[in-house]
Amino acid sequence: MEGRLALTISSDELEKNTGFKMNPNDIKKHLSEPQYNWAPSCFVPVVTNLQNDKIRFLKWGLIPSWSNSSKNTKGLASISLRSFNDKPVLQKAIQNKRCITYSNGFYLWKDSPAGKIPYFVRLKSKALFGIAGLWESWEEEENTVSTSCIITKKPEGPLAYFQSEIPLVVKWEEHGKWLATEKSDILTANYFIPEGEFEYYPVSRKIIKSLENDPKFIQMITYLVAEQTKLF
Repeated sequence: MEGRLALTISSDELEKNTGFKMNPNDIKKHLSEPQYNWAPSCFVPVVTNLQNDKIRFLKWGLIPSWSNSSKNTKGLASISLRSFNDKPVLQKAIQNKRCITYSNGFYLWKDSPAGKIPYFVRLKSKALFGIAGLWESWEEEENTVSTSCIITKKPEGPLAYFQSEIPLVVKWEEHGKWLATEKSDILTANYFIPEGEFEYYPVSRKIIKSLENDPKFIQMITYLVAEQTKLF
């Protein structure tokens, strides 16, 4: 995954849709307006398995428990689903440090003869959704550093149009089970929204390198080359 998320609704709408409250200071600092271009290192709205009744803003970029220090460590923006099969340290993390990151869109790039073309991906219903992930907190020098990442998977349905992995989006009715502890079958497909419920369209190339928060980033742009790539 290219590592860009969007949340194009207000903080009030986020609270209404999730049923969870947020700290007013966090809202002012991190969600005073809709966000069209969240990149790793930004603070994103997360609910964790240890505090599953409120939204916190965690730094996107997991500093894992197996790291020696939280300092000078590049955080993990995502972890692939296939990595959990042969890594005991990840299997332990998925049992104890699960979270959900809220978003209503993400970006994927598509290679074309004219270069990379970005696409905005969202549910066909345009609804809010929750992405499966892991979180961690570090206590260093009397400071608490809380970070998170999302879990991704190789697309096997309509989103296989893209070469990159896609976020693992949890069904709304399964959020409680995902956040519950001691679930051995937590990574089975029954928990996640099928790819067929998503749609995508090309957007401005500016999103690829920009860190600006611009609503124009989710506006559709017609590329002749993008249409040719998709058809042929």
